[in-house]
Amino acid sequence: MSDFSPTPGYPAPQGSPQFPQGSVYPPPQGQYPSPQTPNPLPAPSKGKMKLIVWISVVVALLAVAAFFAWRALTPGASPSPTPVSPSSNATASSDTEEKVDDFIGQSVVTNCRIGVLNTSRFPKFEGIRALTIKEIGRYGDVGTQYMMTGIVSGSSESNAIETYRMTCTTVVADEPAKVELGFVFDTTSVEIEPKPVSTPAVSDSSTPTPVVKKTP
Repeated sequence: MSDFSPTPGYPAPQGSPQFPQGSVYPPPQGQYPSPQTPNPLPAPSKGKMKLIVWISVVVALLAVAAFFAWRALTPGASPSPTPVSPSSNATASSDTEEKVDDFIGQSVVTNCRIGVLNTSRFPKFEGIRALTIKEIGRYGDVGTQYMMTGIVSGSSESNAIETYRMTCTTVVADEPAKVELGFVFDTTSVEIEPKPVSTPAVSDSSTPTPVVKKTP
């Protein structure tokens, strides 16, 4: 057996080597720390939870309000017009038209003729014609008031006979025999348009049976 001598500079081992009991080496110290159990996060406080809930509610309300505002500003599809028949366009008139009674028609025309003569509008009177007669209503206990639209012919300043449109209101008494002539002048008013119309001259003999419009 060879005799080995220690190399100069290295001290010789002294004593017997130390082995752990049970031939188990201790874990290295300082290089790999042992794993540790992570600490649980602290639970959020109740105040923070309420704040989060309120913020969520406010955001939801703002979203709903924005949606309805968008719907209101967005023009919707215009509804298609409902077809209307031509007959439904004409509004039903509250006046009923019928032939006026001969006595009433002649009385209205006669009273309006007297009213025209009383105006001294025409030095030469030719005639008057009723176009429509409208019943206005009762005139006290004496009779019924009517409005006549028609045309009247005569000469004004010149000698030429011209025709004008006219409107006359008059009262037809229930019992004309008991009413004096002054009643006609008091209850009859005549308005004659200043410009003539392109209508042939009319005479009293050509007066047709006028149409009366009775107010409800």
